[in-house]
Amino acid sequence: MPDRWQTYPVEFKGGLVTNMSPLQQGINAPGTATVLRNYEPSVEGGYRRIKGFEKYDTNALSNTGLIRGLTYFNDQVYAVRGDDVFRSSGSGWTQVSDSTSFPASTATADVNGAVSASTTLVVDNNSGTIKAGMVITGTGIVGTVTVASLTDQNNLVMSSSQTISDNTTLTFTEKSPTIGGGSAKVRSLLFNFNGTDKVMFVDGVGKPFTFDGTTFKQLTSAPSDTAGANHAVEFKNHIFLAVDDVLVFSAPFDEEDFTAALGGGTIQVDAEITGLEVFREQLFVFTENSIYVVAGSTVADWQVQPVTRDIGCVARDTIREIGGDVMFLSADGLRLLSATERNNDFGLGVVSKPIQSELTELITVSTSFTSIIIRPKSQYRLFGYNTDYSDDAARGVIATQYSQQGGLDIAWAETRGINAFVSYSAYVGAVEYVFFANDDGYVYRLEQSNTFDGGNIPATFTTPYFPINDPEVRKTMYKAALYIDPDGSFDMDMTTLFDFNELNVIQPGTTEFNNVTQTVSFYGRSEYGTGQYGGRLKFKFDANLTGSGFVVGFQFTSDSQDPPYSLDTLVLQYGTYGRR
Repeated sequence: MPDRWQTYPVEFKGGLVTNMSPLQQGINAPGTATVLRNYEPSVEGGYRRIKGFEKYDTNALSNTGLIRGLTYFNDQVYAVRGDDVFRSSGSGWTQVSDSTSFPASTATADVNGAVSASTTLVVDNNSGTIKAGMVITGTGIVGTVTVASLTDQNNLVMSSSQTISDNTTLTFTEKSPTIGGGSAKVRSLLFNFNGTDKVMFVDGVGKPFTFDGTTFKQLTSAPSDTAGANHAVEFKNHIFLAVDDVLVFSAPFDEEDFTAALGGGTIQVDAEITGLEVFREQLFVFTENSIYVVAGSTVADWQVQPVTRDIGCVARDTIREIGGDVMFLSADGLRLLSATERNNDFGLGVVSKPIQSELTELITVSTSFTSIIIRPKSQYRLFGYNTDYSDDAARGVIATQYSQQGGLDIAWAETRGINAFVSYSAYVGAVEYVFFANDDGYVYRLEQSNTFDGGNIPATFTTPYFPINDPEVRKTMYKAALYIDPDGSFDMDMTTLFDFNELNVIQPGTTEFNNVTQTVSFYGRSEYGTGQYGGRLKFKFDANLTGSGFVVGFQFTSDSQDPPYSLDTLVLQYGTYGRR
């Protein structure tokens, strides 16, 4: 066989794949990865080192334990810790559910006619507004007594029988609302029924809470079957709450009225509801083993129809709409709820098979999950959480949806070091906000830093083993050209690995790639008078290689606070020197 140099280019694409044999992957999918950690498949091509995160507010929330809920409302972050809701615009947290910041309302009235061992109470000479749920105090009141209901401001029903003298002045005090205790997640819903933006909180314990920017209150007048709601969505101008295996919905355009006479009601399914998602003008209801759809325009023609009784969502907070589909975690992996060409028909394919072993391990070691969508990147991120995790051991997966000939496909990657118990992402105007939090008391904003809150971002990408043209022919490596798209300076190592990195194979050393010597300055980051503007970042890096083998792979690692960069293409120059 004549000795001659040949060229072998590899375009990095396809993402993390771990369900193929090493040789098969190197032959059929050389641009994929066997390890892709803290790199993301980019919609612009190649594998991009992820951005990091920083504290949204350098102050920690009061209370202790997990931050149980997050949302963004009226240009501020709202977070739940303990049994209180806090808000911040980035420079200190204010407790929304605090009676000092938001004093509870009070009212007074005189007893109009003595009460003898009765719950019926008639009053007059009112001052202020009496509401259901207010605590009643005054001479003759024994124990904790509240207003159970009222016909009008003069005719009330008390929560327990009392004996009170005529003309006794009573005080009615609205309790300062607090979120239900424990460590259960608190979920939120943003809505606007009457021109006022509001947020609703459900805590899985009591009745829902609402906040309009001024008043934080619990919907104490709502029926008892709204207590314990742990999911809330707006659908067809109704609020839908999930309580165990029941959907409770409000009257149209009224989050506080759930009476049937005005359009409220309930719908029961066959198991506990694990999630709700409004998708393509239909409401999808998930249990662990089934999916239902609520279709129709109004309560008069709503129909509950099964999509499947064999597949469901096993983890709350994993249901997210991405690119015209809905992704969720089922018992056997991540699935897409996709509309098909047939009316009212949906595909439910498992899309996580390429990373099944990684996903199984994530499910095994995690006690809860949360997920976000990063829309400019067409990206779904799933984070596992365990109280025993150290921050740097926290795991997650990335799914990037991209177009290819014949339709859409998904490329996968892993994350390490993003320790998220709750998360939130949404566009506000043209700006996307992505937040997460755990039990350290801080709220973090993703995609805003080149560090993990001041620490390095470790990243690893390992290629398959390339047989190139023939796995039975020995190849000697001479040169490598690596094409990179950097945002700034970077420093990265490349390690050459021959013959599946077997123990008896001598491996070459490590090659360092960096552009820190480039005379390129970045506006806002360089010193005026010394920086040199107008230069171009280097995008091609050449390295001499040594060693030979029958198959060859490469590992790229970095552990820095450099700006992100994309690994695009690797071009090898090699010679062939005989068969085994």
